[in-house]
Amino acid sequence: MVGINPNKVLDIVRRDTELIRREAIFLIELDGYGKVKGFFKNPDGRIEVLAVIGQVEDFAISDKPIINQNFGEAVLFELGIKRDKPYHESRNTKRLFGEPYCFCKRRQWFKLSERQFEKVAPIIFDFLQSHTNEEVKKWKCNPLTNPFWLKTTKDWYSRKRGFEFYNKNYALIRGKRFSIALKDRNFVQYVYSAELKYWQEELSGFAKFIDLAISSKRKKKELYKKMSPADFVELTGGSVFSYLKEIVDRKKLPPYLCEELIEKYFPGGKDNILYNEVKHLFSVNGGKSAERVFAESAVVLPDCPILKLKITAGIRPDKDHIVFEVLPTFFDSGNFSEDQKEVEEVCEEVPF
Repeated sequence: MVGINPNKVLDIVRRDTELIRREAIFLIELDGYGKVKGFFKNPDGRIEVLAVIGQVEDFAISDKPIINQNFGEAVLFELGIKRDKPYHESRNTKRLFGEPYCFCKRRQWFKLSERQFEKVAPIIFDFLQSHTNEEVKKWKCNPLTNPFWLKTTKDWYSRKRGFEFYNKNYALIRGKRFSIALKDRNFVQYVYSAELKYWQEELSGFAKFIDLAISSKRKKKELYKKMSPADFVELTGGSVFSYLKEIVDRKKLPPYLCEELIEKYFPGGKDNILYNEVKHLFSVNGGKSAERVFAESAVVLPDCPILKLKITAGIRPDKDHIVFEVLPTFFDSGNFSEDQKEVEEVCEEVPF
């Protein structure tokens, strides 16, 4: 690591560890065998992160002057809560006399080993869900007692009437946002995998919607199979694709979700004669994006819950972290069924 004296590396790591142990709001400590020694909440903490401290078993860098050091305990993982980002400079909002206005950055030199990840991941993901449920219930406009109503445009297609657009009001369900560093690949992979599961139903429905809109113009199947994509577009006057383009632009799906829709859910897949036209509709060039590679590489742990989440700020060239939003489980089957009925009754009575 350029600019760092190798003789001061151990002291830097020790100071980072002491700072997190003293100021992190949530802290998980691991013993020498990678097992969880304790989960602590610090009511006086001023750095809004969930941190993991344990024995160094794996590195996130390849600098030999650092790897060759004999480390003991270190900060292995940070998860940002609210505005604080993992390992980043944090504002000292409860500053005492003589203290700095900000807490300094921590070094991203270490990461959880596979053994440590398997032990700590179920605890962290359970925490994310329970913390989200508790915090959302405190909101003034929480979806249980006082939901925020949002007007949106819904798309409908009828074989007789064609495309139809209408406005619909629904209770907006929001959750808590967290952030993780890109160097923690195991967690990033899990987040992208969980997000694809969250979008699964909507992507499948949208793909069927597109196929229905196209197939309704096919006239005869025998003729359609022999018809080139250019002839089909000319036959329909381009009206189908112009309407679909308007809908796609309005949805604003990230490129990796568009790839998932076309390659996994579009009826017929590559055998569909209009496969390339639909790819052009979504501006997809082919290949796999980094996000989908992350999702497919996720380690499946039997004890890990599948969170209902969506990514609000994904991989960006100028950032070293991603931001995701965990949704509350109020509307899942088997949980808060009475509260869910109350919300459904309120939805029916709203005079829109």
